Order: sequence, then structure tokens, then C-alpha cells
Amino acid sequence: MARSPRRSPRPGRGRRRPAVEEPTDEGAVLDQFELPAETADLPISLGERQKRRDLLILGGLTPIVVLGLIGFILLLSSQFVKPDPNSRAEITRAAAESSARRATPTIAVVVEPIDPTRLNAGVVEKPPAFRWPEVEDWKFIASPGKPDEQAEYTPLIASTDLRRLVAAASVGVTRHGTADQAKGAAKELAKSYPLRSSSANVLGIEAYFGFIPDDSGFGLATSHEVYRIHIELTAATGPIKPEQRADFEYHTLHLADHIARRVQETLTSAFRTGVEAQLTHYRDHIGRRLPGGR
Repeated sequence: MARSPRRSPRPGRGRRRPAVEEPTDEGAVLDQFELPAETADLPISLGERQKRRDLLILGGLTPIVVLGLIGFILLLSSQFVKPDPNSRAEITRAAAESSARRATPTIAVVVEPIDPTRLNAGVVEKPPAFRWPEVEDWKFIASPGKPDEQAEYTPLIASTDLRRLVAAASVGVTRHGTADQAKGAAKELAKSYPLRSSSANVLGIEAYFGFIPDDSGFGLATSHEVYRIHIELTAATGPIKPEQRADFEYHTLHLADHIARRVQETLTSAFRTGVEAQLTHYRDHIGRRLPGGR
């Protein structure tokens, strides 16, 4: 029996490939490759150095030089370039400088002379005794020479704001023969206060007031029947500032209300005391405390 010829094995078949152990550790994988030890300390190439130098010059030094040149050019232009005298800005600035050099004009205040004849018409040489009223925030001292006609009111020590505003208030009460003589004398006294002069009511009677021409004081003149009332406040630190004018007006009218009420009581010989005096006081002053009230 004839044998069949033997077949040669196919390439790749019949042979086992050698088993390759796969490393499980990353360090083992890296150990299979040898890296040069000088990798971290490689020298910088000439091209890299040139690139870094260009970045330093363009990014750092160039802006500084450009800004310095611009500032130098502006400085030179301000020194040698003259502005156009016909430009609107230069004309405005020149006008402002010229106005500043001129002296500020002062407001001319015309002070009319007081007629002594009208001022002293019918004055009673020895008027009856006058009891000066007590006024809150003020203390008074009657004049030794004319205790029934003149007194000085000064702010109390506790009235700090009032002491900073007013140094003293001079109050005068003069009796005339008739009401017309007292009213005419009050108008004559009002001529002493021509600056920002105005008028207000004191117990229903017109009162004239204004500032002294040098703004160092504020005065008021009015009359109540046969009595002439004159009040003048002197500023603690003059001249009086615009924001202080309303306070001077209020305190002067406040004193005028008290003096006029006492004059009324002197004429009628009916002096109010206690609750009645307090209610009358509130009635006289409530209008002063309202905004814009006089």
C-alpha cells in the first residue's frame, strides 16, 4: 500500500510564537528606552537668544522710548509755539484774566442823613418806669444813666450758637408826645440801615430793618403808639455772611416782639404773668417759626 506524500507545513503554522511579557509598570516601559542625561541642560541656541532679545526690545524698551519722545516734543512745542491770539479759547481766557486783575467794584450805599428835628420831636424827658422783659437765651443789663430807656441784651453762656452769631443787642425805648411823632422818629432811625432794607410786622405794626453799610450789624426801628423802639444787633465776627442774614433777622424780630408786648403792657398797666404770659409769647412768635414767616 503506497503511502501518501507528506505535506510540508504552511508558513506560520505549526510554530508557536515566543510569549512576550508586557510590562505592567510605566517605569518599566521607560526603562526600555535610554534617554540622554543632558536633555534638561541643553544649551540655548543662537536663534532662541536672538528671539528673546527682540521681544525685550520691542515689548519693553520701544514703548518707553516712544513715550519719552512724545513728551519731549510736547514740551518743546509748549515753549516755542505761540497760541493763536484770534482763537476763541484764547480770547475767553484773556478776558477772564483781565477781569480778575480789575478791582471788584463795591456797591455804592447811599446813607441818608437823619433829621434830628423829627428824631427828637416830642421826646418825653422823664418817661415812666419801664420793666425790661426776660427773653430766652438772653440776659439784659439796663443802662445806669437811662434805665427806663436803654438796655443791652447779651447771649447767655449756654446759648452757644447765639453767642457765635451775635455779640450784643442794644435796645432803646423812647416815649414821644404823640403816635405820629414816634412813627416819624422810627422812620428816621431806619435810615441808619440802608443795606438790604425791608419791613415786617411787629404785633401788627410795620417795622423797618436792614443792615449797617459795612455788614457788621443789623438794626430795626418801629413804634407802638407813643413809644419808639430801636434794636441793633452787633455781629460777633463781622462782616455778616449771606447765610447768617436770616438768623439775624429772626433774632431781631424776636426781641422786637418781646419789647413791643412789654410796651403795650406798660401803656395799659396790665402785665401778664404765668400761663397767660406764656400763651401770649407763643402767639407772638409762632409766625416767626414758620418757613418764610416774619
